[in-house]
Amino acid sequence: MQRAIKFRRRLTTAGVSLILLLFAIFWLTLRAIQRVDSLNALVVHTQEILQNAEALRLHRASLRNDYWAFLSTRRPEYRQAFQHRHRDLHEALVRLRALTSDNPQQQEVLDQLASALTGEADKIEEILRSLPANVSSKAGFRAGIPLVIPAADDTRALIDRFES
Repeated sequence: MQRAIKFRRRLTTAGVSLILLLFAIFWLTLRAIQRVDSLNALVVHTQEILQNAEALRLHRASLRNDYWAFLSTRRPEYRQAFQHRHRDLHEALVRLRALTSDNPQQQEVLDQLASALTGEADKIEEILRSLPANVSSKAGFRAGIPLVIPAADDTRALIDRFES
């Protein structure tokens, strides 16, 4: 009888130990999942910011392409495309501002970047508005219309700094 009681105690102790071990493993696994989930959310957020920063680069290049295409052809769809991309640039800046609202350093760089990009786009738009509608493309080149777009020299560096 004594042996049976000792055996039951050992069996109960082993069972409780096993249950405690399984509970500890479950708790550690749950914590690891929570950490991975928070890291995943951070990576997704960072990826969204980088995608929007690349969109800024794309919109800036597209603005310049539309400007040169309009100068060479005088087709109104390039002027409309320029205006559409100008709006896209503004929307990308607004999205970036919302995505980086928790980071004051990025907000500071974004403020500088926004003023440089919008200034550049506004200069191009001013040049486009000053062009007479009835001038042919070849006459426009001879009339002194700037082919080189006045750009902020540090715009590319600001985008790089923003992405880092």
